[in-house]
Amino acid sequence: MAVECGLIDRIDEYVMRTACEQLRRWQTAYPATPELAISVNITAGELSRAVLVDRVTRCLARVDIDPACLILEVTENAVLQDLHGAISTFDALQRAGVHVAIDDVGTGYTSLAYLRRLPIDILKIARPLVAELGDPNSSGELARTVVRHGEALRLALVAEGVELPLQVKRLNELGCGMAQGFHLARPCEAEAMEALLSKGGLDPALFARTDPAPRAAPKRKPSRPRRVPSSGAAARHPA
Repeated sequence: MAVECGLIDRIDEYVMRTACEQLRRWQTAYPATPELAISVNITAGELSRAVLVDRVTRCLARVDIDPACLILEVTENAVLQDLHGAISTFDALQRAGVHVAIDDVGTGYTSLAYLRRLPIDILKIARPLVAELGDPNSSGELARTVVRHGEALRLALVAEGVELPLQVKRLNELGCGMAQGFHLARPCEAEAMEALLSKGGLDPALFARTDPAPRAAPKRKPSRPRRVPSSGAAARHPA
């Protein structure tokens, strides 16, 4: 509808500007090393328009953020609609310092050989491939194939749609150390994200356990009163 009404360019520019402005506020309020980054989805229509690179560089200059902190995500199917145009656009974005990610990798093509031609930085493993890793009886070979391609091309890897601890465990075994999905965090408003940033982010140890922690064997009641443990001992051995 936005395309038909001629509003899509204004909407795209608004989304890009708003994302960069929000990122700048978070970077100022929650300094980190490396700096916080943000991802913005790019549609097939944007990818085909020559104004995309100019819009991105203009926005980065206006908001004054490091281009390396912006990640533009494009779906695999959108790239394959115009592979030659995508190569040209990605090359210009990389020269501007922006990172490029291919989304939903593994669902839209029978071969991953085309990835070698793309000037990109990140591969995002498609949700259906990650879903197979939640089945103990599945080999997960499709996800393994994408990981191997990513490693061969020295690209960062992100798994999509992680909803189970087993998926986290198997992704770590495959060598994919970054992921997104409901098991890790759900979409939220900016205020909720700020609360998370103020705590220092998520604790990775909370998400990879596939079985409940074993319970300690019950102890016999002592024959005489025991001293109350110190606060230090309680901290070392929490309930």
